[in-house]
Amino acid sequence: MNTFTFGIRNMGRRKGRASLAILGIAVGVMLITSLLLIMDGLESGIAESVELLSGNLIVQKKGAVDLPFSIVNISLVDSLKANKDIRAVSPEIYVVQRIDEGGLLGFVSVIGVTESYREMVSPAYIKEGEVFHENDTGKATVGIKLADRLNIGLGDTLSLDTYEFTITGIFETNTLIDASTLLVPIEDARRMSGLPKEVVNVIEVRPVSPDRADAIREYVEARYDGYEVIYPQDLLEEGEEIMDTLRGVVWIVSSIAVIVGGIGIANAMLMSVLERTPEIGVLKATGWSNFDVGYSVVLEAFGIGLIGGTVGIILGIGSSFAAENIIPNLPVRLSLIPILQSFIFAIGLSILSGIYPALKAGRIPPLVAIRGE
Repeated sequence: MNTFTFGIRNMGRRKGRASLAILGIAVGVMLITSLLLIMDGLESGIAESVELLSGNLIVQKKGAVDLPFSIVNISLVDSLKANKDIRAVSPEIYVVQRIDEGGLLGFVSVIGVTESYREMVSPAYIKEGEVFHENDTGKATVGIKLADRLNIGLGDTLSLDTYEFTITGIFETNTLIDASTLLVPIEDARRMSGLPKEVVNVIEVRPVSPDRADAIREYVEARYDGYEVIYPQDLLEEGEEIMDTLRGVVWIVSSIAVIVGGIGIANAMLMSVLERTPEIGVLKATGWSNFDVGYSVVLEAFGIGLIGGTVGIILGIGSSFAAENIIPNLPVRLSLIPILQSFIFAIGLSILSGIYPALKAGRIPPLVAIRGE
């Protein structure tokens, strides 16, 4: 019998112990795979949302931590419209509201806009119905994924706190916005937010050409004290920094689980070596070298890691898509790189876990091993 066949067959000789070691690796790989797929989905969604606003600029209060916390005087709208570098100007009010539709608790981002908002996005973004007029009251357009989530369609009524909106249109941008955003007339959003008439949260600006963006930023920041201009690319970079930090946390937490599984493999291999000491002695007496004996032990650890890694990846993919269905607005992106990273990590750790038991098995003298000492 060759060393490869011997090493692989040893996994089946103690099924209970091997199964527990496989389970330990599988759980860790499942955590890594599922969390990385979710992270990739979030990064992709952020990038696509920023791409939707490609070329647009956002004028907000200097140092505002988020759009709903910014306050901009409405008088800037007329001033910005007079700038020859600016094609369109859209004043906007942002409100975060809790919803309870169909027994599902969650939050929705309400954006109050005027008709000029149509110049900020692709004219083909309305999938069904039509856009409301800015002087309308109690009308709204809703993202297609949010409409599916709330099971609402054209003509239906959506209640937000004490406010009710009739759905006049459904939009689709293929970004995170589709799953979380409701567009309403700006005065409805003003009543919801409690902002006075002379202010909005932000003013969105579309330059006449992308190369005029820096000139617009300089114009606003030099002329209006207390305001700043944000590029969507700036938001993307900030989002990527946050995602990188979270990705590092994911690796640390998940790696602990995989390392615990690796310790389980090392323990299983050591116990196997101790129980098979006489057998190892016979193999050495019949011509097996120290390397052959150690190699068979590493192969057994590799087999456990291979099975555990494969099972963990399957469970990780399944659990990530299950989480997407359970948790609203949670995107998942199935990509090869995180799957390979998880699998290689599992195999590498399994092999490392088998090295010490392999060295211990290879160093046992044949006569001592045969006597079972």
